[in-house]
Amino acid sequence: MKALLLMSVLLLSAGTSKAQDGMSPKEAYFYGNIIGIGNILCTQAESGDISNDIARKYFIYWVSETRKQPSASDVIRAVDLGYKHMSEDPECKHLFGQ
Repeated sequence: MKALLLMSVLLLSAGTSKAQDGMSPKEAYFYGNIIGIGNILCTQAESGDISNDIARKYFIYWVSETRKQPSASDVIRAVDLGYKHMSEDPECKHLFGQ
């Protein structure tokens, strides 16, 4: 049940995330995907459902694996921008910031 809820929130976040100006629909999808998973992991860590270390490692893994996908070769900028924005988010900076 938790997995279903997690996937629902992830898909909703990816679909409704505010895309940056000038992004193609594909770039907006990948940007939203990174923002969505980052928000989910941040929320779970803040509520104590997962440790900060797990949230951090999983987010970095997700971004890294997304960048490696052949379908993402033309949207790396959007993936990196999503990562940057999550790293700068005031509520999640302590997890994902540099």
